[in-house]
Amino acid sequence: MYFTESMSGSNKRTPSTISMEEDGPQQKVTRQEEEAPAWAANMQATLSDVSRKMDDLNASMNLMQLTVASHEEQLIAITQKVGENESTIEGVDADVTRVKEESHDLKVQMNELQKQVNEIKDEQLRCTLVFYGIAQPHAERLWDWAQAEDVLAGWLSKNTSRREKQYYTDSIVRAHRGAHNPAKPGPRPIHAQFTWKCADAIMRDIGFKTIGGVRVSRCFSKATTARRNDALVYRRQFIGDNAGAKVKMNYPASLAVKKPGDERYSRLKAF
Repeated sequence: MYFTESMSGSNKRTPSTISMEEDGPQQKVTRQEEEAPAWAANMQATLSDVSRKMDDLNASMNLMQLTVASHEEQLIAITQKVGENESTIEGVDADVTRVKEESHDLKVQMNELQKQVNEIKDEQLRCTLVFYGIAQPHAERLWDWAQAEDVLAGWLSKNTSRREKQYYTDSIVRAHRGAHNPAKPGPRPIHAQFTWKCADAIMRDIGFKTIGGVRVSRCFSKATTARRNDALVYRRQFIGDNAGAKVKMNYPASLAVKKPGDERYSRLKAF
C-alpha cells in the first residue's frame, strides 16, 4: 500500500521516504568531508613546494647580489690599481726617456774625450817610428838600447838621402828591439823615437817604401792605426784603378793624390 501511493505521485511522506531523504544528504556530506582534505593536502603540498622554491630563489638572489657587490668592489679596486700602475708606468717611461737622453749625452761626451785622448797619443807617438826587417847582428845583445841605436843609425845613413850616421845618432832619442813574435819569423822590429824634424824627414824619404826587405811606419793609437789601415786598403785599390797616380798618407789618416800632369798633391780622402 505504501508502494502504490508513492508511485502515484502522492506528496505524502512515508517512513521509507523519510528514511531515504535523510540517508541521502548525510551520505553526500560524508563523501565531501572525506574528499576535501585530500585536495587541500595536495594544494598545501604544492604551495609548500612553491614556497620552498621561492625561499631557495630568494636565497640564491641574495647570494648573487652579494657576489655582484663583491665583484663590483674588486672591479673598483682593480680600476684604482690600474690607474696607479698607469701613473707608475708613465713615470717609468719618463725615467727611461730621461736615462736614454742622458746616456746619449754621455756617449757623445765619451766619444769626444776618446777622440781627444787619441789625438794626444798620436801627438806623443808621432816621432816614434817602427822599422821592420833590419837584421840583428849575431853579437847584438837582447834589449841593448845602445846597440839598437847604432844598428839603426848605420842602416839609415846607408839607405836615406842623408848619409851622415852621426846625424841619426844625435837625432835618436831612444831605440830598442821589440818583442819576438812567433807568428812573424825574422828580425825583431826596432822601435825608435826621433826628434820631430828627423822623424818627418825619414817618412818623407822612405815612407811607403820597402828597401832591402825593410819598411818603416809611424806609431799611432789603436783607433788611428785602424783608420790608417783602412786608408792603406783604399790607397792600393785607387792606385790599381788609376795608372800613374801617386798617393801618399798624410798625418794622421788622410790620403793625398797626384795624378799624371798634376803639379802638386791634392786631398783625396780622410779616414
